[in-house]
Amino acid sequence: MMGIKKLFGAFTIASCALLCGCEGKSVYKNAEQYLGNRPRKELNEVVGDRSYMNGKAVIAQSKLDSIAYRDVFNTTEAAKDSSKVAEFNKIANQNRSDKVYKMLADKATVNEYNKISEDAWKKRWNFPSSLELEYIQHKNDSIAYRQFFEKHNLLNGKTLKLFNKISKQIRP
Repeated sequence: MMGIKKLFGAFTIASCALLCGCEGKSVYKNAEQYLGNRPRKELNEVVGDRSYMNGKAVIAQSKLDSIAYRDVFNTTEAAKDSSKVAEFNKIANQNRSDKVYKMLADKATVNEYNKISEDAWKKRWNFPSSLELEYIQHKNDSIAYRQFFEKHNLLNGKTLKLFNKISKQIRP
């Protein structure tokens, strides 16, 4: 009898966490908040039909990340340089994949990879597994864009603060 009570208690806690959204946020909620003052068309281009099937949430996260980091990029003088714009666009196109863990392994240091994987694993147990993949996608994107910003010496105090603020805002 005690085993059933423990199981029911764990189920209740997990159900509450899922319903109240105590941990993590979906890409759809983040996109609505981040793009709240933009035309609805932009939101639809990011989130599509809001389906979690076939990796659509991961693609939506990648699109949201691209828009958000482009907003940071557009605050810099580098946004006027066509070669840097092309490089930025290339990052967005290369980072969209259903192989998010492989992409992470290609970019992150061992310590970063282990920490991100551990955090993603925690999200898996609290929420649908797509949130785990959204989180990994966001980490892939944030590393790639940060490397781009660092490569071109664009992370001064103001830009770094904005980059970190936006990263936190759109993180699942």
